[in-house]
Amino acid sequence: MIKDGIKIKGSIHIVVYDEDMNVKQNLDYNNLVVSVGKNYIANRMTSNATGIMSHMALGTTNSAPVISETTLGNEVGRVVLDSADVTNNVIAYVATFPAGVATGAIKEAGIFNANSSGVMLNKAQIDVTKAPSDTIVVSLNLVIQ
Repeated sequence: MIKDGIKIKGSIHIVVYDEDMNVKQNLDYNNLVVSVGKNYIANRMTSNATGIMSHMALGTTNSAPVISETTLGNEVGRVVLDSADVTNNVIAYVATFPAGVATGAIKEAGIFNANSSGVMLNKAQIDVTKAPSDTIVVSLNLVIQ
């Protein structure tokens, strides 16, 4: 019997830098691809009518990701992705949140296909404190298994 199935597994790596670009924190978290994100992936297999994933957002709501979510609980900053690359079966997204963007107690992260609203691909519960002068670099890897 042939058994086949596709799984998507995600992980997030976050580096927090101070104003002199010294590393303050180096953190790793798991990630959930939400239902609308899975539908987005399936739709992109047959159509390019929906824009590509282009932005990352951070928020302050401290709740575990739920498969039915479509937005972050309380988004406090969204930036254009620095890069989105595919190597074999891994999609790597990277975004930089510079000084003054998304400050405070950051508790959630997600990838979107628009600079506001749009389709949310994933949600990760994180725990990062970002001072106004800090920079955060977030790397999200999605592995298609």
